[in-house]
Order: sequence, then structure tokens, then C-alpha cells
Amino acid sequence: MELIGRRSDRQRRIEAAWHVDGVEARDSPFDEPLPDLPRTPEDWVERSEAARYALKQYRGNMIKAPGYRLDLRNTDLQGLDLSGLNLRGCLLAGAQIQGANLVVAQMQGADLGVAHMQGAVLMNAHMQGANLGDAHMQGADLAGAQMQGAYLWDAQMQGAELWKAEMQGALLGRANITLARLASNDLSDVGLTADQFKTAFGDGSVILPHPLKAGEPPLEHWPTRELAFFPDKNGQTEYGRHYAAWRADPDAYDPEADY
Repeated sequence: MELIGRRSDRQRRIEAAWHVDGVEARDSPFDEPLPDLPRTPEDWVERSEAARYALKQYRGNMIKAPGYRLDLRNTDLQGLDLSGLNLRGCLLAGAQIQGANLVVAQMQGADLGVAHMQGAVLMNAHMQGANLGDAHMQGADLAGAQMQGAYLWDAQMQGAELWKAEMQGALLGRANITLARLASNDLSDVGLTADQFKTAFGDGSVILPHPLKAGEPPLEHWPTRELAFFPDKNGQTEYGRHYAAWRADPDAYDPEADY
């Protein structure tokens, strides 16, 4: 796997030209940079239609890209160290990736549909434009993951860590985010509904679609302020203590109390 994930630029250029008539090597379509996206919620309001279209085109380019793609469909990669590997455009549908280390892995445009990634560590992984439809990511650590423009329809993300995950323009229709930990995310335009949000835990740092607000129905259990993620001398975070209190007794939990 390490050899596959560390292929040279020349090798990847040759792969990109596979079955492209009259071309021996070309730039990999999976190296295509992400479109210029709005930086603030206000910009999203102004440019949301154009941004959505650009991300749709980006995602389409990933899906339709000609050339050779690494085929690891239905392979057993459980518990492997895949951190930092270049798996852009890789076919990983149905793969068993439970508990694997995918920190900072490059998976732009990869096909991870129906992949089993329960408990995998995907911190700061790059999955822009990837297909994660029906993927099983229960309990996965997606802190800081880059998933702009990704397809997450019907993804199973129960109990997932999503602190600072970037998901602008992603499609999360029917995704299951029950007990997921949301913080410092812009989720104003990803297709999540109030019914989905209320099953998860978040705080005032999450940018929500209008008219949802932390602390107001149906998100009464969300603190209105931003909870600290820096650990104290006992290794605990303010966010973690609040999350644990909510899970232990949702009815007794007070989002504005100190824990």
C-alpha cells in the first residue's frame, strides 16, 4: 500500500493518459484545484448558486475523469497505516477500512461509496469531490477533514467527530449524524434538515442554515457559545464534558451550565 500511495508524479501522469488517444502523459484530473469558494456565510448567500454549480462541475470532473484509477474495491485495509498516502481518484467502494489511519491522506475524487470506515482516523484528510454515499463512518474521527463538494448522501456518520471539518457545498441529504460532534463548521448549505441537526450535538460555533440557531428549538440542547476544545490538566475539554453530560442524561443537561 505504501508503494501504491507514494507513486511518482511521472507515474501518475502516465496513469492519467491511460486510454486517452494520442497522449502518453498528462496532468492528473484529480490534481484539479478546488473552485474558488465563498469565504463567509454572507458570501455564500451572495454566491451560493454559482458556488454550488462550480462544485457540481468539480465533482462531475472527478467522476468522469478518463485514465487509469487505482482499483481497491472491496479490499481489506482494516487497521492499516495509510496516513499521508496519495489515493486521489482511487476506487475504494465497499472497502473494509475500519480503524485505519488515514490522517492527511489525499483522496480527492476517490470513490468511497459503501466503504466501511467505522472508527477510522481521517483527521485533516483531503476528500474534496469524493463519493462517500452510503459510506459507514460511525465513530470516525473527521476533525479537520476537507470534504468540500463531496457526495455524502445516506452516509452513516453516527457518533463521528467533525470538529473543524470543511463541508461547504457537500451533499448530506439523508445522512445519519445522530450523536455526531459538530463544532466550527459551516453547514449552512449542505442539505441537512432540522430533524437531522437535532440528533447531533453542536455549539454556537456552527454556522447553520436559516432560521436554525443554537439554543433555540429544535436545538435547545446546543450551547449558544463556542465551547473550548483545548484540554485541561486532566486531558478533558469543555466541549467533551458538555457532550458527555448531554449523552448521559439529555433531559437533565443544561447547555448553559459549566461542566
